[in-house]
Amino acid sequence: YALATKARALATLVQEEAGGRLEFEFADEAMPEFGTGVSAEFFEIWRPDGSTLERSRSLRGADLAAFAGSLDRSVARDVALPDGRAGRAVGMRFLPQLDSEERKDSGNDKLIGRQVRQPTLIVVARGRHELDRTLLTLLIVLTTGGVALALGTILIVTVFVRRGLQPIRRLADQTSRLGPDTLAGRLES
Repeated sequence: YALATKARALATLVQEEAGGRLEFEFADEAMPEFGTGVSAEFFEIWRPDGSTLERSRSLRGADLAAFAGSLDRSVARDVALPDGRAGRAVGMRFLPQLDSEERKDSGNDKLIGRQVRQPTLIVVARGRHELDRTLLTLLIVLTTGGVALALGTILIVTVFVRRGLQPIRRLADQTSRLGPDTLAGRLES
């Protein structure tokens, strides 16, 4: 969900200018997670013709796998990141924003949208280490809870069965003491 949100945010920074030229206005300071570093995240944006419009500095010239669902619908998958780590990526097709000057000149955004804008592709990726750590923690908690619940159930059942069997044990003790010389005795309840 977070990757899809980042993909949508980055998609809003792509503008289509007159003649169909695409511009990407991104400031590295606004999203430092796409810089270089050990746990850097990645993005790549492709023009409609398949050429790269922009990529994050963290890619260092490498490419992400290009994939996406239908228009404005993101698709997620596990990927191998350019730095070799296991990762998770989201791909999405979107229509770039029209340049504000282009909108003013046309007066009819819908008509220009049909004539000029073409779907553009963005893929955003990051390492799975945080997700994997969270899933491992969840597994440990659920396993520990399950074992504790099972042991608690066994203990409670054992206690209640022993209490329920006490009258039968007393009766068994009394009958074991009966013999031919004590037949006149009575059994207590």
